[in-house]
Amino acid sequence: MTIQHVMFRCDASIQVGMGHIVRCICLANAFVEAGHRVTFVVNNDAIAMQALAGHGFDVQLFEHIDYMQWCRQVIKQQCPDIFIGDIRDGLPVQAIAMMRQANILTVAIDEPSDYRLGCDLLFYPPSPLVEALNWQGFNGTRYVGWDYLLVRGAFFEPFIKPRNQARKVLVMMGGTDPQRLTLAVVERLRQLDSELSLHVVIKQSHPDYISLSRQQQLSKNLTLYSNLANMAELMRQMDFAVITFGMSAYELAVLNIPACHICTQPDHHIASQSFAEKQIARAIDMTELDKICLFESEQCSIPNGIDNIMSKILSARFLPVNDPSFKG
Repeated sequence: MTIQHVMFRCDASIQVGMGHIVRCICLANAFVEAGHRVTFVVNNDAIAMQALAGHGFDVQLFEHIDYMQWCRQVIKQQCPDIFIGDIRDGLPVQAIAMMRQANILTVAIDEPSDYRLGCDLLFYPPSPLVEALNWQGFNGTRYVGWDYLLVRGAFFEPFIKPRNQARKVLVMMGGTDPQRLTLAVVERLRQLDSELSLHVVIKQSHPDYISLSRQQQLSKNLTLYSNLANMAELMRQMDFAVITFGMSAYELAVLNIPACHICTQPDHHIASQSFAEKQIARAIDMTELDKICLFESEQCSIPNGIDNIMSKILSARFLPVNDPSFKG
């Protein structure tokens, strides 16, 4: 096996959230376990640094304004074999073309940005959004569907769902909750059923944490979690979830936990349609919290897409771009 140098370009912050970096870490761990070298290039943000801490990856800060200059330096100094982008900061398609000319395999994850049109490989979870994008000029290979989810392996481990005396509901408004929805969601759920056991994931640095902490002291039905070491273990105990749409939507789907998706962006409503088709989730707008309701869902089986994605990347790496089989 030829060892490959795989470079990830992604970010995490209060504004961006943590979904991009979390799914890239999933894929990066698989490459490392297979014996390959991984480098992360991320923004200089404490949230990004915290997400990568303890994984042992080579981490570099992205501090260049000029992407083309950065790309030239990457090609000359880092010499990656594979570039994987999961970024929304204006990476130009010309930079992708430069990498391809340097024999770097270029990959994008769930990418709506224009740079995807220059990439060799694209991977998307199931979403009507993919076909709605402009694909003029794209000559690479595109993979879309439930077979290409980037979800941490812990969510695929077998488990026995507990029988809860009180219905347990997970409340999680992403890693940072910049819209400050958590408190309002908790209040709505209490209106629905005061006996619900609410399990709320929120950072201690969040401005509403103190208020929720006071409520926790007064209620046996409210539990707060910060800096969880094992999110999968917590999710497995739940009967339902109310979340903002993101990575956690796919993690809950793998665990067959029904969910209400709060959509903070128009695209989230469209992406959530694939969950509604499987009858495992329903979507509402963040201005419609009064529409939160609990329901039962259908059981479904969702595969782990990490191995599928990695194998297709490595297979493509050893095929010349002009090889007919490269197109799949």
